[in-house]
Amino acid sequence: MVKTRRRTKKAPLKINIPPTFHFYDDLRHNFEGVTLSTDDTISDMMCTGNIVCHKVKGTWDQETYTPQEVQSHLRRYMARMSNPAMRRYMAYIHQYWSTRDRFKPDELLPYFAVDIGMSDKDIKDMSNPTLRNAVVGFDMDLTLHQFGYFVSIPLNDFTAMISKLTGAKITNDDIGELYFGGHQRFVKCKAMFQNLAKTIGMKNVYVITSNPSPMLDEILPEMYSKLFHVRFMKGNVKATKKLGKSKYEIIRDILA
Repeated sequence: MVKTRRRTKKAPLKINIPPTFHFYDDLRHNFEGVTLSTDDTISDMMCTGNIVCHKVKGTWDQETYTPQEVQSHLRRYMARMSNPAMRRYMAYIHQYWSTRDRFKPDELLPYFAVDIGMSDKDIKDMSNPTLRNAVVGFDMDLTLHQFGYFVSIPLNDFTAMISKLTGAKITNDDIGELYFGGHQRFVKCKAMFQNLAKTIGMKNVYVITSNPSPMLDEILPEMYSKLFHVRFMKGNVKATKKLGKSKYEIIRDILA
């Protein structure tokens, strides 16, 4: 009896394709950066290759605002708050900051606007259930958040503080609406984060910010985990001030 050899199928060759890094920011200078090789030639550059930059509309895109324009932005933002107490809080915060000595009438900037930051299309793109092989980096203030005043205290303490200040019951969702531009956009952002958790995993979702708030890398992961019902990774908040690096250098380190 002649023995015949069985043909064995060769396993398909695996090709490691580097992930695409999607970076969202409202400030143009954050899309700059190069890496030089040993002979001083450019070996890598921001917004090329697998780094895809998404410039979103920002308040700094307009050089000056009249007091009337700032008030219009404030009214439109407040109108999207579900809880009337949060409208009172917004009015208080705006009054506090706009009357400080360092601000002159012609230097007013709306640190809140419903038409800036990540658009509905941007959010929809990151809510795609087929998203794969990607890493996402969000700037925080006026990109992911539409409210630019970040209060550097834990979420539970923040809700308690506003509850006491306004004499009303404040919930976590109220804080979500405050930071993310009202009820509807907050719901969309929540769905986006939950989709990112299912598709690429929260280990691949970063906040890359120049916000100097102390303990940001402690406060933000806990807040996002509660607001979006995901497990935001503690080490995935990257603050340029704390790390002493540009956003490009941070992204390069993540992809290394």
